[in-house]
Amino acid sequence: MTPFAPPTVPPGPPWVAYPGSEPGWAGWRQGLSEAWLLQHWLPFWQSLDAQGRDAYLRRHPPPDEDWRTQLVVFWAGHAGV
Repeated sequence: MTPFAPPTVPPGPPWVAYPGSEPGWAGWRQGLSEAWLLQHWLPFWQSLDAQGRDAYLRRHPPPDEDWRTQLVVFWAGHAGV
C-alpha cells in the first residue's frame, strides 16, 4: 500500500467526522470509515509532532478520555488501526 501524503487542511477529528462512533468501533476497520481513517486522518495525525498534536487537541477537545487515549497512545505511531 502506498503511503498517503498528509492533507494540507487538517481534517476534523474522528468523533466529528463520524458522530456517535467510539474509538473501538468496528467501522474503523471496514468500509468508507476505514478508508477515511487510513487515508486522511492517520496520515495527518501521525505527521504532527507532540506539540502539534497538543495544539490540535486544544482546538478539538476529545469528548472523553477513551478518545484521548486512542489518539495519543494507540494511533500516535501505528501504520494501521
